Amino acid sequence: MTLILSIGIFFLLKAFMPGFFIQSFTFEGIDTRSLVIHNFEVTVVYTIIIASMAYSFITALLNTLEKNS
Repeated sequence: MTLILSIGIFFLLKAFMPGFFIQSFTFEGIDTRSLVIHNFEVTVVYTIIIASMAYSFITALLNTLEKNS
């Protein structure tokens, strides 16, 4: 649920807040001995989704840690 809400909030911030910018970026790739990921461009929509997933993961982790202490 937090993921969907944060995606919506990021879209609203991008649309209605003039000083808030979300830009696309190019992932340069990873080349290890067993794993090769080539470079690719991440669009604005995917950037919002990745940021929302990171935000949701961090908030869930902090919430879990707070309940356990």
